[in-house]
Amino acid sequence: MKKVAVWGPNRWCNFGDDLQSLVFALHLKSIGCHPVVFQLEEGIAKENNLEVADTVDELLDGTNLCIIAGGALLTPLHPAKQWLKGDFRQYERDFGDLHRGAKKYGTKFCAISMGGDGRMRNTWFWYSHHRTHFFRSPYFLDGTVRLEGDVEQMKQFGKQFKYVPDCLFSLNRFVSVEQTGRKEAGEIVKIGFNFRERQIPPQFIKDIHAYAAQHNDIEFYFATTHMDKVIEKYGITYEYLPRKDTHNLKFMHYETPAQLTQFVADMDVFVASKLHLGLVGLLVGTPFISYRGMGKARTFIKSIGGDAAILDDDISFGELIADGGLLRKPKEELMQLFDGGALQEMVDKSWEQYEFCSEIVANYA
Repeated sequence: MKKVAVWGPNRWCNFGDDLQSLVFALHLKSIGCHPVVFQLEEGIAKENNLEVADTVDELLDGTNLCIIAGGALLTPLHPAKQWLKGDFRQYERDFGDLHRGAKKYGTKFCAISMGGDGRMRNTWFWYSHHRTHFFRSPYFLDGTVRLEGDVEQMKQFGKQFKYVPDCLFSLNRFVSVEQTGRKEAGEIVKIGFNFRERQIPPQFIKDIHAYAAQHNDIEFYFATTHMDKVIEKYGITYEYLPRKDTHNLKFMHYETPAQLTQFVADMDVFVASKLHLGLVGLLVGTPFISYRGMGKARTFIKSIGGDAAILDDDISFGELIADGGLLRKPKEELMQLFDGGALQEMVDKSWEQYEFCSEIVANYA
């Protein structure tokens, strides 16, 4: 059985990164390979019967091929962040470690469903020398990106990548969830949130808390994309969380990507400034409303005709929750904001990510 390494920045226990590592590992198992995943959280690995490598040497020793499982590897970082912020500095050093490992073991790397923001950047300014030299090296194969604009960015590294919709559009092939049925009149509405704290006006948050204190018809659930254990370990505070739970204002704790996926499926609507929880929501029948979203989130929503699901940056919570407001609309009506055909087309084409993975394995593993 061929050993194939799977790498992702999994030390942070981030929902999107963990999920991408998981789906590619499960796909590799399905085609008869033995995947070994870099620093995957113990509970996820045990639940899915996967082997974990804690170091780059463990990951690459005896391995001809390493799949880089999606991830925002093309995320541009200002040089000040690259050097002054510890977590970003470590992230950039990871690419140096991978490059050294590739030279030591002769391992080829292939990034599949890699992400950026779809914009052209000066490679020497926005990416560290570790990242730039690794991407330009002969060990780094041509792969796939999840935004069309990133094809041109990869040409700046001398690579010919192709665009294929995000690998997570095929999530339902790997993770099963129970979808909630239609709400009856008078049932409590469940609204999920995932916000980068600095992007959300303090008044918007205050208005949510005030409404929750005075009404009982809505339950508000706040999620982060990191597990509790790493939030405490690394002091991750960039996503908003309430200081304490109440009967209708809650913090979603999770231990596996499957649990967080089910949580999203249980919501009537999900409001987020980030991408992956919203994308997963649409796949499990929960409408995704983008509020002060990042560029890639807006690009994605527009690609499936969901312009009406992108909120104005200055909209108030009161407007959203008023009679006839967007968050008062039934789940089924909100799903109609999106072009279902365009979404299904992305789901269908997304499987090409895994077909490409199979081809790379056949040629290099």
